[in-house]
Amino acid sequence: MQSSPSHPTIFPKSSQLYGAALVGLVHLLFAGPATAQSWPQFGGPTANFQLSLPELNRDQWSIEKVWQQSIGSGKSSLVSSQEQLFVAFRRELKLPPQAGGYEEGLVALDLKTGNPQWEYIDSCVELKDQESFSGDPRAPQAAPVLSETRVFSLGFTGILVAVDQKTGKRIWKKDLVAELQAPPVQFGFSGSPILCRDNLLVLAGGPSAGLICCRQSDGAIVWKAPLDNASYATPVLTTLAGVSQVLVVTTEQLVAIDPTNGERLWAFDLPESGLTNVPQPLIWSDDRVLLAGQGINGTTMLKLTRSVKQWQVEPIWQTSKSKFFYNNWLSWDNEFVLGCTENGVTLINPSDGNELGRFRLAANGNAVRLNERQLLICSGKGSVSLVERLESGFQEVARWPALNERVWAAPTIIDANSFALRGGDQVALFRFQANGSIANQLEQPKLFPFATVK
Repeated sequence: MQSSPSHPTIFPKSSQLYGAALVGLVHLLFAGPATAQSWPQFGGPTANFQLSLPELNRDQWSIEKVWQQSIGSGKSSLVSSQEQLFVAFRRELKLPPQAGGYEEGLVALDLKTGNPQWEYIDSCVELKDQESFSGDPRAPQAAPVLSETRVFSLGFTGILVAVDQKTGKRIWKKDLVAELQAPPVQFGFSGSPILCRDNLLVLAGGPSAGLICCRQSDGAIVWKAPLDNASYATPVLTTLAGVSQVLVVTTEQLVAIDPTNGERLWAFDLPESGLTNVPQPLIWSDDRVLLAGQGINGTTMLKLTRSVKQWQVEPIWQTSKSKFFYNNWLSWDNEFVLGCTENGVTLINPSDGNELGRFRLAANGNAVRLNERQLLICSGKGSVSLVERLESGFQEVARWPALNERVWAAPTIIDANSFALRGGDQVALFRFQANGSIANQLEQPKLFPFATVK
C-alpha cells in the first residue's frame, strides 16, 4: 500500500471542573467546534479527556470487537472524524535503500469496517541523536490533529505534514530539524500539534525554532518563540488570569506564550535541568496549574498572580510521593486530580497535594471521563476497565481483555457505544453491547475507598 507523497494510495469505501471546562472553551474559541461524534485531537473534543455521554448500564457490560487491523508500530493516540479513524505509524522498508531507513505515514480507516481508505507515506532516516524508548521502534508518538478538511501530523524525527482528510494527498511538509534547526528530541518528537484559529502551534524546541506558529493553509511560519529543548508534553491552549496563552514544557521550564504573537508571558524553572515531562500541565482554575516533574520530582501546584503586565508564579505545594511518568491525568470537579502511575490510579487533593487514594487498578494506564460518574481506563497491558464514582470512592464494575499489546494512549471514544485502541502495530474498534463476545472478567464490582493506599 505504498504511495508517493503527492499521489497517495486511495482505497474504495467498503459536570466538569472549572479548569477542564476552561481548556475546552478556549479550544472551541481558538480551534473551532468539533463535530458531535469525533475525537479530533489529543485529549478529545475539548482536549481534556472529559466527555458528557450517557451512562453505560449493566446490559452493556460486555464488549464486542468490531474489527482489528495490523497497521504499523507507534505510540501516538488515534484521532477520528465522524467517518474515519486516523493512525500515524512506522513500517519497515522491504528493501532498505540506506542504513536507518524506514517508512512513516498516516492511514485513514473506515470506522465501520476498519478498511484502509488511503495511506500517505514518507521515507525517513533515523537521526543519530535520537534513540528508541524501552526497545520499541522509533515510531510516531504525537497524535495527529484534525481541522475541517485536513490532518496534521508530526513524526518521530520532526517531519510535520498536512494531508487532505478525504484523499490523503499531501498539502505541505516541513522538516523541523533540517529547516528550522530544531534539536532532535532524544526519544522522539512527542508533543502533538494543536490548532489555533487558522494556524497550527507545534513544539519544535530550541533557540531557533522553539514553539512555532504556522498557517494551516500552506505551512508558512507566522511567528517563532525561542525555547530550550523540547520535552514530550503536548502544549496546552488555555486562559489564565483572563489572558489567553499556550503552556509549553521544555527540558528546563514551563513557559507561557501569547498565541497571537509568540511573546513570552512568564516562565517557571523546573526543579532539575534536563527533565523529560510527558503529562501535560493540568489547568485547575483561573490561577492554578498542576505540573508533573518527571516522576522523581513528583507533582507541583503553581499559583499565578498578574498585575498590569507583571506575572508572579510560585509553588503552593509540592509532593514527591505522587509521581506521574507517561500517562494522562484529569480533574474531577472541584474535588481531586485523577491520574495513572506505574502501579495504578492515584487521587490527589488539589488544596495540599495529599493523596486521597492509591488503587492497584490499570497500572500504566490512561483514562477518559465518560460522564458524571463513569471512567474508561485502559491499562498499559491492554485491558480496559469501566469505573464508577461512589460517595465512598470508586468501584471497578467491569474489566475486559481488549488488546494483548503494550498500550501507551487513552481510548479514543468514537461515540456513546464504541471506542478504539492502538497497541503495538494493532488498531481495534470495540462496541459496548449486551452479550458481547468479550465478557466482563469481574464476578462482582471491586471497591476502592477514598483515603486508602492499596
